Amino acid sequence: MADGIAWSLHGNYFDVSVVGREVARPSTTGYHGIAALLQASQFDSPRRSAIRASAAAMLESWQWGLPPELAALAEQTVAAPAWPAGHQHYFMSDYTVHRRPGWFASIKMFSTRTKSGESTNDENILGSRQSDGRFALTRDGSEYYARQAWPALDWTRLPGVTVEQSPTAASDAYGYGKRAFAGGTGDGRNGASAMDVAPIGSALTAKKSWFFFDDVIVFLTNSITSPSANRVETVIQQWPLGSSPVVRQGDWTFCEGAGYYVYPQTAKLNVEQITRTGTWAALGGSTDTTPHTATFLTMWLDHGVAPAGASAAYAISLGSMTVPTIIANDANASAVRQGNATGIVFWTPGAVAGYSSTLPAVIYATPTDLYAADPTNGTGTYQLTLPGGAKVTVPRNGGATVHVPLRPARHRAVR
Repeated sequence: MADGIAWSLHGNYFDVSVVGREVARPSTTGYHGIAALLQASQFDSPRRSAIRASAAAMLESWQWGLPPELAALAEQTVAAPAWPAGHQHYFMSDYTVHRRPGWFASIKMFSTRTKSGESTNDENILGSRQSDGRFALTRDGSEYYARQAWPALDWTRLPGVTVEQSPTAASDAYGYGKRAFAGGTGDGRNGASAMDVAPIGSALTAKKSWFFFDDVIVFLTNSITSPSANRVETVIQQWPLGSSPVVRQGDWTFCEGAGYYVYPQTAKLNVEQITRTGTWAALGGSTDTTPHTATFLTMWLDHGVAPAGASAAYAISLGSMTVPTIIANDANASAVRQGNATGIVFWTPGAVAGYSSTLPAVIYATPTDLYAADPTNGTGTYQLTLPGGAKVTVPRNGGATVHVPLRPARHRAVR
């Protein structure tokens, strides 16, 4: 409850990346979440205070009624309201959550161990791209729901994905992934995640990585290759606009408290306000044919037709305009540094920024701590070499993060 349910709720709703086909239902709310928190907050556990704090936070904005048994529990739930804050990667689910007071972000991936999206009972028939590295951002949890955005959404342009714009880009196709590489690590506050992308029903392949540093997230993609005649795009955002304006300022675009920075690159940046109309019935699982219209800030990088080895790089900030430094972004490694923290994805065994790995790995390092994970969820061990030459043997640990304390300043592993 404390490390799963509470982390995937924000405001009145679950994160769209954990509701599956329910995203196609007009009545979707976080009811099951608030029910679970209220019930779990009644019995003793080491995490009771955290669960109660999350329940209290959800009750602050809850706008619907509760059945008598839950209403009674709500009256008994007395706690200072507080959502979780920090960073977690769920290595069994190929899912990353990064949250701070006032906003929530997540990445949904999939691999040979997990299925993409969900389409059952003819629901969510356009959701095939939901696990291709889909990025979900919300300030209060309600933007896409309360603004009736889901029916009007362009489901071929889900935020964060690199997509082949084919006639079947948004469909009901789903299943297990084709690649084993999907994973992440972090120190509980920040971290890095990565996915070897091979979408179902597409000729596209790419390598995507995400680097989380407090209030800024860096998005890197490389090896973007597609032999088809369809255009390929990396989608930065498709945000349902409220009353706030979209402001362009140099390499930045600002909207509703978020800043979007695009690093210099060859792909053309497109920034448009696009109005679309759709129905819940078109998503499947509903007979509601009422037209719903929404206007979206839509940002994407155009890689053209038949890209071979193309790349993309941008950052999204919910705070300062400080831009992290990209160290590498190619088929061997992707790496980003912010202050004294460094995130690295080793796509292959190799070396970058003074670090090396004998196997593919995802690491997040500071001068005092190293966090590492095997994105293929294997068994056995691998070896990391740190700046200064110290070597660390790391268990692959089935994809779970391994923490290696380091000696300050000397940057040598504690044995």
